[in-house]
Amino acid sequence: MEQHKIFRLLRKIRFLQLLSFTAQCGALAGTGYLVWKLAQEVEQQYLWSSPLLLSLVAGSLLLFSFSRSLAWIVSRKDHTNALDVDRIYGLKDRLTTYIELKDSNHPFLPALIRETAAQIDSVSALRSSRAKSSMVLPAALFILVASALLTLPYLPVPETIIARKQEQKRIAEKGKELETLVRRLEKQSKQLPEFKGLSNEFKQLSQQLQKPDFDKADALKKLNELQENQNRVHSATGQKLVEQLKNAWQEAAKPGTGGVGHDAHSSFAPQRPSGLHNRTAIRITRTAASRNGPET
Repeated sequence: MEQHKIFRLLRKIRFLQLLSFTAQCGALAGTGYLVWKLAQEVEQQYLWSSPLLLSLVAGSLLLFSFSRSLAWIVSRKDHTNALDVDRIYGLKDRLTTYIELKDSNHPFLPALIRETAAQIDSVSALRSSRAKSSMVLPAALFILVASALLTLPYLPVPETIIARKQEQKRIAEKGKELETLVRRLEKQSKQLPEFKGLSNEFKQLSQQLQKPDFDKADALKKLNELQENQNRVHSATGQKLVEQLKNAWQEAAKPGTGGVGHDAHSSFAPQRPSGLHNRTAIRITRTAASRNGPET
């Protein structure tokens, strides 16, 4: 009976230690999530493209705290717990001696069990487990990061940062406009392969423009390059359409085709109207390009 009493005390101490370690891991995991949220908020509020210093400091503290908790739970054996109980409650190494002799047939073991069982009635398993003291560092880190996250929105923001955020907002709006242009180009690329490469370039730029860390100078440079490519594609496509319309007019003007020249004066159709047909084709091409072409 007395020996079972000692066994229950040691098992209760161990259970509280395992429970404390689980709580420490939960607190550290929560702290890691809060650090990730804090880095996002700092990046959004102060336009830090990569808050490396914050990540390094927080990661180092989390790693140190987890290593400390892991070393603590691994070291808490029955012998270590017995030493703490003897030291805290002044049992004069009775519980430690019991741990050393419990698996032996020592003649003094029964008397030691009776004396130890009589002394442990006032022993607190919670105090002996040191579960609360081991929670101090993980809990402090969690409270510190949570406080920083709650305080961040109320901190002042420099005017230069505000101006940069407004500029980035305008650039992001331009990116959304480019998305509309990309959809139009994708529709045209099915009919005109010349637009396919331009559509892909606009799609990449529209995605980059909506990133908060995209530089204004790079945005203007990219837009100028795409403007030149767009003009080049329009010029080549327009010329191609002119040639196609010219060939269609000439084919229609041939005698016996039932086209423009199929009348009494059809022998003159390929020669006299050709200039008019070419000018008409050019006008049609320009009109189509102005109506259906991509907007910059």
